[in-house]
Amino acid sequence: MEKYRFQRSQYCDGMCLTAADLQNQQEYDRSKRELLVRSLFGSGIVRGLSVENLPQRNELLVHPGLAVDPLGRTLCLPDPLRIPYARLFRQMPTYGDRWLLCIGYTERLCGEGRMLRMEDGIHLPVENRVEEGVRFSASMQPGEDEVAIAVLAAGVQSDRPFVWSVEPAGPAHPLRGQRSATGCLRLSPAELRPGNLLYSQEVSHGLGPGDVRVALAVDGWQGGRQCTISGAIGLFRLELELAVKVFPESGSFIAAARVPDGWDRDLRLRWYAEACEAASDEEKPPVTAAV
Repeated sequence: MEKYRFQRSQYCDGMCLTAADLQNQQEYDRSKRELLVRSLFGSGIVRGLSVENLPQRNELLVHPGLAVDPLGRTLCLPDPLRIPYARLFRQMPTYGDRWLLCIGYTERLCGEGRMLRMEDGIHLPVENRVEEGVRFSASMQPGEDEVAIAVLAAGVQSDRPFVWSVEPAGPAHPLRGQRSATGCLRLSPAELRPGNLLYSQEVSHGLGPGDVRVALAVDGWQGGRQCTISGAIGLFRLELELAVKVFPESGSFIAAARVPDGWDRDLRLRWYAEACEAASDEEKPPVTAAV
């Protein structure tokens, strides 16, 4: 049985070469490159992209750097970028929330190409370049095409968003050999299912395909102090059950939680992912989630 997915252009003398032919060749080269990158290296920060908090100016300063998103596309920030708090958050944060500063891919048409004169004599310019860029957003978990670069402790000050502190979301190093990653999730009681169950969306951990161990911890407050609780969380009087389903082929996972009756607030979780050591088929254990 034969199966085909990729198509590249086939040229011959005397053939009418159209824009569609050239676009197809570009798409072939790009999709092959992106497939290779995400299969071999996964996604994450390659270098730079450190984030500096400037509370006196109510903004963040993102330093130049390079990352690869879960689709295998390169995300390049060539110059420092200042991001005002007010333009970053899609919804107003609450005190103690941990948000992820995420970088994603964007593109726009630009340039002015020359076209042949039409039969009616009209000469129309056309945008003949595609400029690649990046966008930034703050969310509780990265989108399917985003990379988390920093963890923000955010709240409200003078009725406006405010960032109290910034922590790196992960080490900045070449993706080859990347061993660990972390991030935050927020599960809303509005999504509560029968049996008091909450599920996250499928989340990319950024380590690429392969055996990865994922663990969950509860992010919150006890005794007036911010803390993170993992392991046997019942020992700290939390009536919660946590579980993780890991998908080795896609490099992603789904988090689940069982909450007590009457649960009416967001459940904030922190996840930790670690690549497992390669093992022979005889020694390799089944893929499980450590909670």
